[in-house]
Amino acid sequence: MKKNILVLSYEYPLPWDGLASGIYELVTNIAKLNKDSSTRVFAGSVGTAIENPELNIKVRKGPRARKYISLYLTTSLFAYFYYLGKKIKGEVDIVHGHNHITFWFNIHKLLFGFIDKTPYILTLHSTASGRKAQIDEKLPFFTQYFEWPLHQLSDKLGCKVANKVICTTQNVLDEAVKYYGLNENKAEVITDGVNTSSFNENVTDNRKARHLQDKNILLFYGTISTRNQTEKLLNAFTKASIENKFLYLIGNGDEQYIQNLRNLLTTLNITQNVVIISDTNYSKLSPYFASANLFVYNSVYEGSIQSILQSLASNKTTIVSGFKSTDEKLNQNLIKIDKDITEKDLANMLESSILNTKQIDTQYIKANYNWKNIAEKYISQYQQITGEV
Repeated sequence: MKKNILVLSYEYPLPWDGLASGIYELVTNIAKLNKDSSTRVFAGSVGTAIENPELNIKVRKGPRARKYISLYLTTSLFAYFYYLGKKIKGEVDIVHGHNHITFWFNIHKLLFGFIDKTPYILTLHSTASGRKAQIDEKLPFFTQYFEWPLHQLSDKLGCKVANKVICTTQNVLDEAVKYYGLNENKAEVITDGVNTSSFNENVTDNRKARHLQDKNILLFYGTISTRNQTEKLLNAFTKASIENKFLYLIGNGDEQYIQNLRNLLTTLNITQNVVIISDTNYSKLSPYFASANLFVYNSVYEGSIQSILQSLASNKTTIVSGFKSTDEKLNQNLIKIDKDITEKDLANMLESSILNTKQIDTQYIKANYNWKNIAEKYISQYQQITGEV
């Protein structure tokens, strides 16, 4: 399949925040399987772009959103103009958008789709309406009355104008159908994947280097936020009767929220038992998974399961909430809990899971969720929308 592929994504390394690592892996693996194609990525990242000339991957960076100057007035607008420039030059055969950076492109497709027939795939990693329904907190005025409505509009338009909509979990698909009227005939669930070369049971852990040989280590990796109930995990960890316990909280998040957690560590007198690492480098993550006894992801709502797959590929007992999968073999490898579990019950779950390690079918995870396998599924979708099947 020799095509010029344009990827629109708000996040792409550097930095390694949000969805950046997963989209990087997807773009790279699709390019490896399509060495005759070219890939151009437009992203709102701020660091040096990770490009790959050998695979013909180039990255163009646009302005990142700022407070009260949202993505819709910055990155999304510049992404649209970048598309127009490439289209005029005849350098776009497929557009692959991720989430709501596609806002202005979606409007373009709605108004001019009868002229501009460029095949378009939209990947929804979440839905604005689904996330909003799960939020039990008051949002800032600007977010509630400007950003969220535009996010919902972008999702709805994308579901209408895209040739194919890929949802990263079953709950994302269910929400897109429920809230946006997505036609299920043009929708597919294709999950995130896992880099099985980096995340596996043979990775050397970092216990000895960090003087943690005698510790029972719990790990959380994801966005440190109220949505992922990081504070609940911290309180449950404090209550859990686990000998020599230690907790890693790894991920990006709101600076004030993370500072509040650090203050809570002091209040609970557990600063020696918990480390918060908020500056995450994807290439250095695997030793933390290798050193963990238990991975915990007590999310209210989750559209990306990459960190969960990283845990399973590393052969770790994995406690999760907040997402739905129709893959029963995947579900059998997980310990699923209710997102509303109490701190006491979560503490009890942590205790029992440390004592009773769950058997993980790592071969199934590696065979079905490696990034090459995921990339092949996307290429099949590209071929369908371009009429090459």
